[in-house]
Amino acid sequence: AFTETYGGLLYANYIPYHLMSEVTAFQGYPLTITPKMDVRVIPYYVADAVSRDQFQTSDVRATGATDQPYTLYYRPYGSHTLPQWASSSTKKYVQAYNEFVAKSYLYVDDTTMAYMKLIIEEQGFDPADPDIVQKVATYIQNTATYNMAYNQNLDREPNVALAFLGAYKEGVCRHYATAATLLYRALGIPARYTVGYLAETKADTETVVSGRDAYAWVEVYVEGFGWMTVDVAQRTSDGDGPADTPIDNNLTLKPV
Repeated sequence: AFTETYGGLLYANYIPYHLMSEVTAFQGYPLTITPKMDVRVIPYYVADAVSRDQFQTSDVRATGATDQPYTLYYRPYGSHTLPQWASSSTKKYVQAYNEFVAKSYLYVDDTTMAYMKLIIEEQGFDPADPDIVQKVATYIQNTATYNMAYNQNLDREPNVALAFLGAYKEGVCRHYATAATLLYRALGIPARYTVGYLAETKADTETVVSGRDAYAWVEVYVEGFGWMTVDVAQRTSDGDGPADTPIDNNLTLKPV
């Protein structure tokens, strides 16, 4: 439910959302996006330092023109190295954002917290475990069945996350992501529910990404690295978007 965006910068024009982009140890590759709807979309992880401030003004929302194709540079996710600018003089910027994240992305209501604590105890989850992020993702994946034809009464439950994990045990990506976000938070790991698109692309080939490719996942925050994506649903179907999504509600992606 938290919607406030961070108004500061990490260093010069480094926006907090792109901290992870700067610590990936891979070169950038161009990705051309042809939007056919009024939504600005950017890839994980953006590597275009020159035009970054033109399309990204917050740590949660991408902004910019959508009336013509645009090209961004992205880095594939991989191993990490400390960025060159991560000197002692920048620590105050990073610390300020760390404090913002801790204040903003750890909230869990009392009822949900009590339920999540039972899961944490039963599963023996330890927030100090270096593999805790993946262990939680695996637990959520194995707790329910991914089913596009799930019982939609689930969406009318007063607490969808608990109903998904307890009574229904089936659903789609948004249910998995909702439950995982709250479980991470209960463990003291800042997390947020994220929506976007998931599609496979090939180099030098245009790929149409439609509303049917809509997807939800979790971002967890790791101090010093930034927001990291975690797919807790492991989708195996063609998407979670409505089957009647208008055909012009799409993007065309062409990575190099």
